Amino acid sequence: MALSLPNSASFDVHADGNAGPRWKKWLARLERMFIGMNITVPKLKRALLLHYAGPDVDEIFDTLPNTGEDNDYDTGVAKLNEYFSPQVNTTYEVYNFRQAKQKEGELLDSHPTRLRQLAKTCEFSAIDKEIKEHIILTCTSSSLRRRALRENPTLEALLKLGRALELSAKQAKDVEDTGNDSVNKINTKEDDRQSRRRNRTEDSSQSRRKRSQSHNRHYGDKQGKSSRKCGNCGGHAPHKNPCPARGKTCNAWGKIGHFAHVCRSKPRTVTLWELLKSSKKNTSTFTRSTIKKTGSHQYASYKFMENR
Repeated sequence: MALSLPNSASFDVHADGNAGPRWKKWLARLERMFIGMNITVPKLKRALLLHYAGPDVDEIFDTLPNTGEDNDYDTGVAKLNEYFSPQVNTTYEVYNFRQAKQKEGELLDSHPTRLRQLAKTCEFSAIDKEIKEHIILTCTSSSLRRRALRENPTLEALLKLGRALELSAKQAKDVEDTGNDSVNKINTKEDDRQSRRRNRTEDSSQSRRKRSQSHNRHYGDKQGKSSRKCGNCGGHAPHKNPCPARGKTCNAWGKIGHFAHVCRSKPRTVTLWELLKSSKKNTSTFTRSTIKKTGSHQYASYKFMENR
């Protein structure tokens, strides 16, 4: 009966100096394949063993004494086990065990499983004790480490405590995330309302400014033409007739061409005595704006107003 053989990697004899543990794992996978394919004939099993093991193992097998007949599968396996078993480097295996740390996000249950596989070739006298101590030193949960150092539990109790802590941490995270989502939604709604209010206020202000600017553009020129004042006489400009201040003398500074009440020059500051003397000669009226003291003399600042 023809068999359809599945693909399988051959055994790498020279991968490292610790071929013994690797050979045991490789042989265990091969025998599981025999069970799955219901291969029970010893001669066929021996032939498939050497076929899948690869040319390096086949050459080693040819050099071994007393390997039995072609139909003796158990003797052939025993001879290969004897050849590879002395090549177990216990120190290296212990090193691999010590380097195995719980990965970020890895559940605690999968960590001791890996450790137990690595411990098989370490020749520990108390495997559970070694695994427990290694978990305490390398686990990612500081809460579990503190509890274990304080209570010194067994391996079974340590794993049970670790599962409980992982479950409570996950539940707390779910609750906190839900609460944060609710708060974020509330804050987002409030921010949206405030943003809409700001936008309405800004739109209203812009509308008022636009209406004001439009009104100013519409009426500004008209009012500017009708209500502009003459800078010489103070009356409406432009004049239909010659300006009343044309040729007139400013009573404030004596300049020609404008009246005193529209004079743009700085008001004079005179002494009270000068003002009294001037008032006898001038019929113009005046108003006092400021009085200040300098030493023992009083001074007054006046702006002459045209008597019109």
